[in-house]
Amino acid sequence: MSLTAENRKYFVDVFMSWCASVRLEYDANNKEPYSYFGTVNEIVNYLNVKSDNLLDRYPMIALQDDLGLRQIKKFDWYEVSPTIYIFNETLENYDPQQRYDNIIKPILFPIKELLTRIIEESDAVSPANEADEPVFEIFKGSIDGTTIPDTVDCIKLSFSNLRIKNHC
Repeated sequence: MSLTAENRKYFVDVFMSWCASVRLEYDANNKEPYSYFGTVNEIVNYLNVKSDNLLDRYPMIALQDDLGLRQIKKFDWYEVSPTIYIFNETLENYDPQQRYDNIIKPILFPIKELLTRIIEESDAVSPANEADEPVFEIFKGSIDGTTIPDTVDCIKLSFSNLRIKNHC
């Protein structure tokens, strides 16, 4: 099959497909994760204007889209090193134990584990990636030095050289 713009899966398409799968499986008090992609500043701006109602923003999965892309093997595969954030609101007065008990453990970790499983099982991902685990970090109130006006907890997933099919 010849690779065309219609059958090519760009990484944003693959990411949005993963998020749709997460939404189908995840259900915590009818809160389905929202999804978005953009630079860190665009993600923060989106969170600022999306809604005055915090319930309409979180939880949210966001792709930092300023990522490098490298074609391999006559365009059958490409490699990306994406950064994905998973956000949920938290309370400013939570101590670390309350953040862990109320946000990180019941909301962020289950979404992270579900997303990671969906990525591992995705037809878009090369089997060569199966052994690669994303590196993750936990943030509060900012991502990569950019402050988020709402008080949020965030898990950052960083993948290196994730191999994706060009058409899947």
